[in-house]
Amino acid sequence: SVCGNGIIEVSEYCDSNNFGKYTCATAGYAGGTLVCNADCTVSYKNCISGGGSGGSSQQQQEIIIDNTNPGFKMLIGSWASDNGNYGKGFYGTNYLYAPSTGWQPQANYKAQWTPNLQTAGTYEVLTRFGSGWGNWAIDAPFTVNHANGATTVRIDQRKAANGAWISLGSYQFNAGSSGNVVLSNDAGFAYVVADAVKWVSVGDPVPQ
Repeated sequence: SVCGNGIIEVSEYCDSNNFGKYTCATAGYAGGTLVCNADCTVSYKNCISGGGSGGSSQQQQEIIIDNTNPGFKMLIGSWASDNGNYGKGFYGTNYLYAPSTGWQPQANYKAQWTPNLQTAGTYEVLTRFGSGWGNWAIDAPFTVNHANGATTVRIDQRKAANGAWISLGSYQFNAGSSGNVVLSNDAGFAYVVADAVKWVSVGDPVPQ
């Protein structure tokens, strides 16, 4: 792909003033204008938070990053995609999958979901990947990078309920995009599945 030609191509989330279907509103903001970075990733620095004048919003904040959203990135490897041939109940139009190291020891895959949180605080982190398939990993490692460090939670992706969100726990996050979730293929004999991750505010903001 060529970053800077105004056309959103493979591995790009924007290009020049072309943001496709994405706006500040789709990321949970009240308004504002997206900025396309030099590497064709999206910046939310000019987006406007809600809450009205005279005070901050106390409404629960929820941000969903799907594998087709700007906050998602394939860090390592070219993940395969499926739109329903193997799994059902996934979020959005498709999901991604990759072979585990237990099946292909030399394989190396990582995917990352990064939200842009309007406020610091405690957030429950959840993931969704549709109904389980017999070859999905029983120990898929999701690493949550939060304000207090990193926590890895292994999920049995074969037991996923159709369309259900599975909690990875609640953690403190700073405002902005310093936190994220990373899925690697360091699992047993199977495939690991990357679809959507959700952040839901569950507590008071962390003191600054």
